[in-house]
Amino acid sequence: MKSTPISFILISIAWSFHPSLAQTNIEKFRSEGSINLMFSFDHDETKTTESETLLATLLVNKVKGVHEYLAVYDTEVEDKDDVNYKNKNFLHLRYYRHITNWGFEGFFQRSEDDFSNQLKRKLFGLGVRKTIEREKYSLRGGLSLFAEELRLSSEAEGKTVINDLDMNRFNAYLSLKQKYLTVTAYFQPNIDDGDDRNLALESVLTFDLWKERVKLDIIYNFKQNSELDIKNRKFKQVLRVKW
Repeated sequence: MKSTPISFILISIAWSFHPSLAQTNIEKFRSEGSINLMFSFDHDETKTTESETLLATLLVNKVKGVHEYLAVYDTEVEDKDDVNYKNKNFLHLRYYRHITNWGFEGFFQRSEDDFSNQLKRKLFGLGVRKTIEREKYSLRGGLSLFAEELRLSSEAEGKTVINDLDMNRFNAYLSLKQKYLTVTAYFQPNIDDGDDRNLALESVLTFDLWKERVKLDIIYNFKQNSELDIKNRKFKQVLRVKW
């Protein structure tokens, strides 16, 4: 019986700080039926502050015939000057049904962070995908609709105000994958508010360092929200070690 590969990956992944950039990091987690355990530890020290961030992620991706199951769970803790600044939990579940080069999927996502203005977030949706496989590259495209529930906190006149928001979003994505390069773009407009639109772009350049067991990823990630005028750029180096 073929054993399931287990990867221990030293990785730095920044999940979106804005609530609607929902699925950008999920596509690169599709890994052909594997179980992965990922860790990241960052230490940042300046003249005035000192911070530490610990991130642990468990990924399960199973493929059985035309059925594919994906589950991602991570927890992130951040301390600044020995004070707890972040305690975030994230869960993503997805089912995918393959039909030749087409596919249909359903997904559910939930996150919590008691130390953020985004206290809780849930979304669920349905989508359709198309895959084109060629000798030197593969191209994936998809359309989906998802409902999003948010619980946000804000300060007003010295008091904490809790707001609950419900939104419906349309999601379109396109992903090009070659041997060493993967580029993914997302566009997510709010169906109920035409001025609220999200754009996300991620590129991953992969170098095989040793017998396909040790790889280095160079990742650039850009996210933007039109209504809130939020722009977030991340540049990461990821070392992956696989047993």
